Amino acid sequence: MPASETPAASGTSMLPAARVKRIIKEDKDIFACGAESLFLISRATEYFIDSIVRESYEFSRLDKRKTVQYKDMAKAVQSIEQYDFLADIIPPTVVLRKPLPEPSKTSADTAAVSAENETQQTEQTAMETSDPAPLDPDN
Repeated sequence: MPASETPAASGTSMLPAARVKRIIKEDKDIFACGAESLFLISRATEYFIDSIVRESYEFSRLDKRKTVQYKDMAKAVQSIEQYDFLADIIPPTVVLRKPLPEPSKTSADTAAVSAENETQQTEQTAMETSDPAPLDPDN
């Protein structure tokens, strides 16, 4: 058995107890958490992590890879009902179109764009500073 798969000794957890306790204290509904409860929460978290990683690894093996990627985790969340609560946290990957290549800009093109932007800004400033026409209440 590889070293990464060695089980935790009886009565211990692989997750640091102080960190788990700090996470539990963030929940305003929980006022106190005993050592036994802390241990059970840690072990349950370990089992959950193990479960989702194993399912994700199966999806990576189907793609003939040994490394679990985000898309494998997303596939596991989408296809296994017990992970439905993670659908918002691990959404499926979305393939975007390749961006169009940006045309090369010459210094003349850049100067023309800058001049056009300055003209637009000048016109806008002139419109903002001019007094509006008085409203005629008779019309």
